[in-house]
Amino acid sequence: MLDRVFKSGAAARFDSRYFEGFGLPKVLESVFAHIGKINMHTIEILPVPSDERVIWKVSVLDGAGKEMAGIPYIECRLTQRGTEEITYTRVYRDL
Repeated sequence: MLDRVFKSGAAARFDSRYFEGFGLPKVLESVFAHIGKINMHTIEILPVPSDERVIWKVSVLDGAGKEMAGIPYIECRLTQRGTEEITYTRVYRDL
């Protein structure tokens, strides 16, 4: 499963008992010192938000390569990026 998360960039949640030695980084211990002992129960891997956008044109071609139909100017925003896959989401705008 973890391999798939890195390949696709998808979000994932894991029970921390599967990760030995996983804890709060030393730099954050002083920030959360007022809480006392912190037990990590869940680890989440989330895609980093992005404003990267791309504009595509989608065309339907016949057997000879002639355009039969098309949708110009489809704007999409990068939703998640992994090592092997990228996902874009359609940006809808009011006309």
